[in-house]
Amino acid sequence: MKKKLLILTFIILLLSACKTQQEMEEEKENQRINEITKEVEKNTEISEEAKKWLIDNKATKVLTIFCMKTSSRCNKLKEEVKEYESKLKVYYIEMDETDDTTKETYKTTYELKEYTGYLPYVILVNNNKLIDYSNKITDIKDIKELLIKNKIVSE
Repeated sequence: MKKKLLILTFIILLLSACKTQQEMEEEKENQRINEITKEVEKNTEISEEAKKWLIDNKATKVLTIFCMKTSSRCNKLKEEVKEYESKLKVYYIEMDETDDTTKETYKTTYELKEYTGYLPYVILVNNNKLIDYSNKITDIKDIKELLIKNKIVSE
């Protein structure tokens, strides 16, 4: 009986000392994000806002909407796109309110195909890979179609 109790105690101690697979994955992900953050923080020439955007783009799924503060269409999108913030990171960047250095960071981080300065211009990034973009967004339905097409949301 003592032997069984000792074995059972040993097994319980062993199991409680082991990390679960999920805990190990979370630890690995946190380490990856810390490394990304350290790399991005080295660039002292860009704004804190741009640094956060770069970190999120490298670490997760991000929807970025480049817009103008003076555009009524953009302002409407700004409010409507909030419904997707639970599915992915959403950045709404007012290019007319952004300094030139930060603006250049946004424009050159990814190869923005068909970007002519016409706004809104939307990009979808997953772990630092540009997976889709559009310069034909007119309303929230277009955003939803882009997210459905890329399997971020379902219909």
